[in-house]
Amino acid sequence: MEQGSYEADQMADQKYCARQVLQWMTSIVSCSMLMMVLSNSLVECTEETFVDILNYVGTDPIFIHCRSRDTDLGMNQIDPGEDYMFKFMPNFEGSTSFWCEFIWKSLTQDFNVWRGENYMDRMPCAVTGSCVYKVSPEGFYWSSTLLAADDEGWTFWKNWES
Repeated sequence: MEQGSYEADQMADQKYCARQVLQWMTSIVSCSMLMMVLSNSLVECTEETFVDILNYVGTDPIFIHCRSRDTDLGMNQIDPGEDYMFKFMPNFEGSTSFWCEFIWKSLTQDFNVWRGENYMDRMPCAVTGSCVYKVSPEGFYWSSTLLAADDEGWTFWKNWES
């Protein structure tokens, strides 16, 4: 075997080993960065979230039936001036979605009350966390925080359907 050929093979082996070590180190750095991103996402996803629904229709109760793909909260009655709140942990994938059917006298309405980040049509309050709804004779209002019934911070959302 010639001396030059041996040195060339040895140099090629060293370059190959250096490339392998560099790829290995890049993989470790990439995995570390991915773990940091995932751990930050997990912290955000593990925050308990709630939906609070307030009955301000007058002297009548309202009935609501709320559910998600995995959880059925059943039919609930909300007496005048009272509220119904449910809490949940949004899933990691951002696909959590709760919708409710509302019944007051002969009027009904149903809509998504909270949707995760995968949904483009989610309520603005869901972007910041929890959602609060005021149910009135005129329809439905939302807020990101609990407000007094006559507070001007409520945003109108939907009318009742007949």
